[in-house]
Amino acid sequence: MSQENVESLRRAYDALNGGNAEPLIAGSHRDMEFVSILSGVEGESGIFRGHAGIRAYLANLPEVWSSWRWDVLELTALDDQRVLVVVDFHAVGVDSHVPVTAQLAVIYQFVGGLVSRAAAYANREAALEAVGLSE
Repeated sequence: MSQENVESLRRAYDALNGGNAEPLIAGSHRDMEFVSILSGVEGESGIFRGHAGIRAYLANLPEVWSSWRWDVLELTALDDQRVLVVVDFHAVGVDSHVPVTAQLAVIYQFVGGLVSRAAAYANREAALEAVGLSE
């Protein structure tokens, strides 16, 4: 199951970069939880729940960024239920026009082949430490 989870996320990020959130939504439990590291920038609470939450998070991006993409650097199955994704997030501010690049890490928790929780961290080390797997 772990390789299927990795491939599901690979397809989801490819689709997100093409402007299509449906593979991510289809691969998530309807009551999933996403904890964003960018909550202060986005002006939200930072916790998005369910398919509606994913859509709300993504719908808010154009209010902050004129363009954005996630370059996947690493997709690693930590076990059968968890996948670590490390990305370079590239964006350009709507008002400032300043390009921003930040490396982020996300731990995805799967239940029954669907994402039940995703939490973003400042880097790979912080993500692994959060799940008790510090290097």
